[in-house]
Order: sequence, then structure tokens, then C-alpha cells
Amino acid sequence: MRSTMTRIFNVAILVFVFLFSVWRRSNMSEGPPVSPANPAGITIVVLHSPQSHDDALLQLCSSFGDVATFARTSHTQVEVMYEEQEDANAACGNLNGMSFHGVFLHAQSLQELRRAKQQQFSGRGRGGFRHR
Repeated sequence: MRSTMTRIFNVAILVFVFLFSVWRRSNMSEGPPVSPANPAGITIVVLHSPQSHDDALLQLCSSFGDVATFARTSHTQVEVMYEEQEDANAACGNLNGMSFHGVFLHAQSLQELRRAKQQQFSGRGRGGFRHR
């Protein structure tokens, strides 16, 4: 009974995502292209996802935005690009923690990733190793 409810819930989410993407694309106006130097986007990471679910994951991600990259190593990683940072943040909030075929999605905006990387490298000069 529980697995049936889970399947119904997953199908309902996919239908909602599909309808939202159709609505969003029909209401979008043509705006300026995304600046390659500072793109607005998110990275979605799925751990322990079987290869048979790759098409469904790509379909889910493409309904939220334009899929830029797809990589499968020890985990599956999808990068989705947006025209506005607000859209990327909203999609990140919607996708982060979503259950997908029994695994949870981890979404993080590219802006947050860049900020974390800058903080990581900028902190090395202060209070680190002392040279004698």
C-alpha cells in the first residue's frame, strides 16, 4: 500500500513539474541571454541512482530549466541553467530534498558554490601555516 502511494505521489510531482514548465515557458518573454561569465544556475547531485533512471532525471531537470551538463561518476550530477538568479534560487529550493525513485536530490545554486569556493581559497592566507 505504501509503495503504491509513493508511486502516486511521484507521478503527481512529475505532472505538476511538467505543467509548471509548460506554463512558465508560455509566459516567458525573450530576454537577454545568460552571461557566460556569471551564469545563473543550479547543480543537482544524486547519490546511488541507477543508470536506468537517467532519462527520467534529465526529463525532470529539463522541466525546471535548460540542462547544461550531465555527468555520471560515483554519483549523478546535472547542471541546469536559468536566465535569472531568482528562478535558479526558486528551483533550488523546490528540488533540494525531493525524493526521486527512492533517493533524495541535493540541489545547490552555482552562486552558492562559487561563494563557498572563494571563501575556501581566500581563507588560506590568514592564520594558516606559519613560516619560520
